[in-house]
Amino acid sequence: MALQKTTELDNGTSSNYWRVASISIEVSRGDIGDRGSIRGDIGDCGSIRVELYKDESARRAGKTPTNASNFTISPTDFMQSPLDNPYATAYALLKVRPEFADSTDV
Repeated sequence: MALQKTTELDNGTSSNYWRVASISIEVSRGDIGDRGSIRGDIGDCGSIRVELYKDESARRAGKTPTNASNFTISPTDFMQSPLDNPYATAYALLKVRPEFADSTDV
């Protein structure tokens, strides 16, 4: 699972394979229950870290990302989606951002 969108870097090269590297949701009180459910208050901060690779084959070959970005998310928006696949939720939240408006699922 990833997003494909060509991005020109400052050095003039292009990369097109965006992959969610991590998802972070602040839980201010409570704990993580069975099957990933959150018991307690959800904090007001969350983030999705995405890494950009030259292409899918570079990522599969274990190459170093050409860039990485962190995007702030609303934990409430994140928690309104089923938690059975948090990465699918993260990609859906990224696709509504202007930075990924023309991206495609790969």
